[in-house]
Amino acid sequence: MKLLTRLVFLSLCFPTVATAGPTVSSTGKASMTFAPTTARVRVRLFAHGLSAASAMKKLEANQTFLTSEIEQLDEPKPQLSFGPIYEQPKAEGNMQMRMMAMMGNAETPEVDPRLKRMVCTVTLEWPLPDGAGGAQYDRLDQIRLQLQRLGLSEKNVDEDGNKSKDDAEEAAEQDAAGRTKANDELHLAAAPKYYFARMLTDEELQQVTTKAFQNGKQQAMRLAKATGMQLGDLVSVSSGMEAANMFSQIADYQVTVQAMFGEGEVTFDEDAQRPVAEISQAQLRPLTYEYAVQLSFELK
Repeated sequence: MKLLTRLVFLSLCFPTVATAGPTVSSTGKASMTFAPTTARVRVRLFAHGLSAASAMKKLEANQTFLTSEIEQLDEPKPQLSFGPIYEQPKAEGNMQMRMMAMMGNAETPEVDPRLKRMVCTVTLEWPLPDGAGGAQYDRLDQIRLQLQRLGLSEKNVDEDGNKSKDDAEEAAEQDAAGRTKANDELHLAAAPKYYFARMLTDEELQQVTTKAFQNGKQQAMRLAKATGMQLGDLVSVSSGMEAANMFSQIADYQVTVQAMFGEGEVTFDEDAQRPVAEISQAQLRPLTYEYAVQLSFELK
């Protein structure tokens, strides 16, 4: 009797843990194609000066010049924005020259060591016509012509930049109001970088998410049927890797590479700051957004 009492007491204090039933897991994937709605161009503008302050004045004058020139363009005019002006460390420039020499470029640019190099990013955005096809390529031709007029085309790439000038020469470049002249003084570190992008709406994101879930559930049903069982309740669901996020990860890596090897591989900090819901690529063609979900179901 005492033994039975002890067993009842132990069963109440330490109940038997029920063994979880079998489950099945699957990965659902889906993709949808969209036409780009925005054309974006980024260029890195730079200027040299005998001091950081003088080089910065040149870049500020260039910004004012570009802003006024855009007002003179035909529609559609681009939306213009400037990144912060900052000094490029000499170590980056020296590393870039060594990399150019390794790639067989015997005529590496010689920059006066006294010069300070200030840089900034210029971003321009144009809306693209609805749908894909000829209308979007017509807009791309217009964009290229506008870039040439603004002095931001490949013809303006100048890895060397301004030669050294003494204080008197730099002062002579200022107009009567004391502003640094900007005409014919635009220097690009590399060719313009093109992006063709689309910001996905909540409805579009929901569509591709629903398709991915349905795809994953169908896979789980086939697996359940193969075991001779039926699909039960949903146990868990989680988001997989999205193609849109992959672009940001690559951009983060490119920014790191640029810091190590200079501007031979043109990258921009702004690339890593793009919204998650934006898809983008370097060619003008339909954009594909991919999404995946991880699912787990009970088996019964």
